[in-house]
Order: sequence, then structure tokens, then C-alpha cells
Amino acid sequence: MLSSLSDNELAAIIKGLDLESCDTLMKYVYRFMSKTTNCSSMLKLHAALVEKAGIGSIIRVMSERKTV
Repeated sequence: MLSSLSDNELAAIIKGLDLESCDTLMKYVYRFMSKTTNCSSMLKLHAALVEKAGIGSIIRVMSERKTV
């Protein structure tokens, strides 16, 4: 599970993603955060994704009609 990864493992995984994969993962991050009360690990993942894909990833995910 993504929430159990170390920071180094997380960085290595995100580094290998393309832009479309970052957007898809961002959708799952938002979905998970809407379903749980403990979001600390997802916020780390969110920050790493924004660093890789930029703010545009948030906009693309929020404006997309397809959800996960």
C-alpha cells in the first residue's frame, strides 16, 4: 500500500511516472483522502506528486469528469 512506503521509496516510484500516471495517482489520493480521517501519508504523496507534475495536475484532476 502506498501509505506504508518510505519517503525514499515514494520518491523513486514517482520519479518513474509520466504525467498521465501522476494525474491518475492524484485521483486516487483525493479519493482516499475523502474516505479516511488520517490523511498524513496521502498529504506526503500529494506534495511529491505536485512537485513532479506541477499544480496543473490538481487542475486536471479536479476538472476531469471521470472519477475513480
